[in-house]
Amino acid sequence: MDKYPLTKEGFLALEQELKNLKTVERPNIIAAISEARAQGDLSENAEYSAAKEKQSFIEGRIQELEVVVSRAQVIDTSANSNDIVRFGAKVLVVDEDTEKESSYQIVGDYEADINKNKISISSPLAKALIGKEVGDTAEYKAPGGDKSFEICEKIFSRKLISGKIMFGTISDENEIVDEVIVLPFKSPKGYTGEDSVEIQCHGGINVIKKILSLTYKYGSRPAERGEFTKRAFLNGKIDLSEAEAVADLIHAKTMKFAQKSAENLSGKLSSKINELYGKLFELISKMTAAIDFPEDVEEPEYSYIEKELVQIISEINRISAVSKSSDILRQGVKIAIV
Repeated sequence: MDKYPLTKEGFLALEQELKNLKTVERPNIIAAISEARAQGDLSENAEYSAAKEKQSFIEGRIQELEVVVSRAQVIDTSANSNDIVRFGAKVLVVDEDTEKESSYQIVGDYEADINKNKISISSPLAKALIGKEVGDTAEYKAPGGDKSFEICEKIFSRKLISGKIMFGTISDENEIVDEVIVLPFKSPKGYTGEDSVEIQCHGGINVIKKILSLTYKYGSRPAERGEFTKRAFLNGKIDLSEAEAVADLIHAKTMKFAQKSAENLSGKLSSKINELYGKLFELISKMTAAIDFPEDVEEPEYSYIEKELVQIISEINRISAVSKSSDILRQGVKIAIV
């Protein structure tokens, strides 16, 4: 049976989270579901759907934490020497090339969180640091080149082929973790426009956690909130209106607003804006050409220019009015019943 190495602080934090989920979050979500159910028809009840989804997450997290807490191997780090790097140690690392300083704490796989500068003991950097003393030089090789492909091929049973759906197994050393479907994308394919690999596994929380811990072990990290969409935007895969539509679709409280968000995500708003831009550009081009080459290009009639501008302005006003109604769908309306 696998053990989960944890620092004492990490173990207490998990115990506190588990207690809060059981005594606070679980009763609250049960009450929220009851309240939403009392509103009537559940087929169009966004509050009920959201509450059930949150309940599913809470119960899954409780199940996950119960397993981890029961199998926890709490390691006392209080006796650690300040001169030698061991499990639980906090280490100040200086990059010899850039002289940049970074502080890390070496913890177990489950406790690792790069956003809090906590790195897994099985990560390449931690392995290089363990046993080192103050002033020592440590060298480690992070996965280079196509990192997502390299990391996945360390745990997947087959050689990845970009653009091909692949079936195989994820393994930890010689132990099979799960049968999965893998979708590899080479730049500029895929959602973000960068090299990426999607792993579709079975839905058990322990299986998911195990696969994630394996990828962390070989150098990956958890994505920040919205990071994939941010990368897609920065790489030109989606524009700003489509990026906003992703957030709207995720947080939509009604099916009507979800449908509107999906339309914007498919590029409907962007297409309309580009169409108006094209009309303006064509109009300005005709006017500029007539000014620069009056002998060769006939000047557009003033009535034609006015007609085109009125149509464009009218369409812009229509889009603006629709955006205001979208705000109502997005945020809802507070009504006082007297």
